[in-house]
Amino acid sequence: SSHPTLLEYYQEFRVLYNEMRQNLTQYIKKSRSLDGHAVNQNLLALTESLIMSMAIFQEEFEIDLPQRPPVDLFKFFMRLTRLVHTELNCMPEDERLIVYGALNQNFGAGTIENTITSVLNLKYAHRDIYHVTSSLHQMIGKLSEIISKLPFSAPSTYQKPREEPKPQPEPEAPKRVGSTVKVFRGGRQL
Repeated sequence: SSHPTLLEYYQEFRVLYNEMRQNLTQYIKKSRSLDGHAVNQNLLALTESLIMSMAIFQEEFEIDLPQRPPVDLFKFFMRLTRLVHTELNCMPEDERLIVYGALNQNFGAGTIENTITSVLNLKYAHRDIYHVTSSLHQMIGKLSEIISKLPFSAPSTYQKPREEPKPQPEPEAPKRVGSTVKVFRGGRQL
């Protein structure tokens, strides 16, 4: 059954979600306590918007999602990613580039843009739930890692997703030859 694996993924998403929320809160607190000129106001607005959305949907994440089908978890993180994407696209071009630079400073150029685009382009496929969940986990983990690199944030605990389990071949049934039972595996007698 895939159910225990999905529950494990939910727990991992919960850790990433709480980590992002704590780091965003820490960044906002520290930024608000500094001189307004020392803080990138667009980055502050982005983090405030994201933390407010997380607060609004906290009960949904904590109470509803563990009881719901995986598509709801998928939609939840798509909604948060779309919010970041929309907020970034509403910034003037020069300010958006500065925010991208701040978010990408500990990563290669384009990391945040590629991660957001990857999440938004991810297609839900219930029949391939492991791949979808694994991909979403990897991408949300990267967003969490990026947020953890903001000034005043704690280090990320994100770990790359585990390998997809490989199906094990079923042993061949014993074959009866005369009055003795001979066991064959891969066409050879054991």
